[in-house]
Amino acid sequence: ADVPSAVSALLAGLSDLPVPTIPGRVGFDLPGIVIGGSVIQNLRFDALPAGDGWKLEGLAAELPGRSRITADGTVTTKDGLRFRGNARFSSGQPNLFAAWWRGRPPSGQLSPFDIAGAIDLSPDALTIDNAAARLDTASLRGRIGWVGAEGGKLNLDLRADRLDFAEMRGIAELFGGDDVANGAVAHAVTLRVATGKLDIADLTLGDVTVDGSYADGALTVGKLSIGDLAGARITGSGRIGDLLGAPNGKLTAKI
Repeated sequence: ADVPSAVSALLAGLSDLPVPTIPGRVGFDLPGIVIGGSVIQNLRFDALPAGDGWKLEGLAAELPGRSRITADGTVTTKDGLRFRGNARFSSGQPNLFAAWWRGRPPSGQLSPFDIAGAIDLSPDALTIDNAAARLDTASLRGRIGWVGAEGGKLNLDLRADRLDFAEMRGIAELFGGDDVANGAVAHAVTLRVATGKLDIADLTLGDVTVDGSYADGALTVGKLSIGDLAGARITGSGRIGDLLGAPNGKLTAKI
């Protein structure tokens, strides 16, 4: 079953619900609802009319893979759905969650994770401010922004004590699907990352800072600093045009 499409259809139906013009409160408490062959358990929230939408209080649900989502905020339904508020998602068995959500397990083993932040979500845009995440034993903070217009633009501003490249890619593909794997989620990327350790396959880099961007086929590295690569310190910068075609340009590095 295509769970994301089923959930999207459910949310789209909610956008057609009329908002009462009188004050009141509606409480939802569902022991279970079947989507994609698995049960979403203990779905509950209170909804209050709020202008062009609803104010949600105490939204909580238990999902497959020992996963849980909680949220409080406002859902506006005029001109499409939009949620603004605070949310938290955690998964103790993300591989099982991925098998349900995407209909297939991820290519690698994902570690338990937990992410929270101030969310602004609509069908064509997502912003997570004051994001705080735990990936296994590593912690991460920062901001994530994405807009779908003009081929997609992704902005990442992250600080972490340790990052695992394969783990980060796996979680991105979990929520972004094949669009992440084939690069279709964003044709322009701005990246600012600082981490104490960066694991890439069997290689561990220490004290890594990256400030760069990718747009119109060109990779621009404003700053690359690696404090420890097998005992060496490396700094670099530069620009490579037509990266996926006939690369041209220059990157300079200092060891």
